[in-house]
Amino acid sequence: MSSASESTIQALEFIVKPLPVGSNLALLHVLWALLSGAFLSSRGAVFPALLRLGLCAAQVRRSSQAVREGAWASAELITRWRAWQATHSAWRPDQFAG
Repeated sequence: MSSASESTIQALEFIVKPLPVGSNLALLHVLWALLSGAFLSSRGAVFPALLRLGLCAAQVRRSSQAVREGAWASAELITRWRAWQATHSAWRPDQFAG
């Protein structure tokens, strides 16, 4: 795995870590599928995108269920992302010409 992939996984782990067990790993799989581009080739379909990652059928079902019924809120995930970004300078946006 490249260093960019590793640092992305570390960021995702930080974001989902406080979620309940089960929801955290399942949602990490979904977020990784989003960032890896698996949803592009599946035209937005969750099951094919997760299968493209190489997950087994049980992991795909758990991840899909976490999206529908998991104990998480997008505002909480965004807050965690901003906390990660504030402490890691490599995750700050670059600006050119203003």
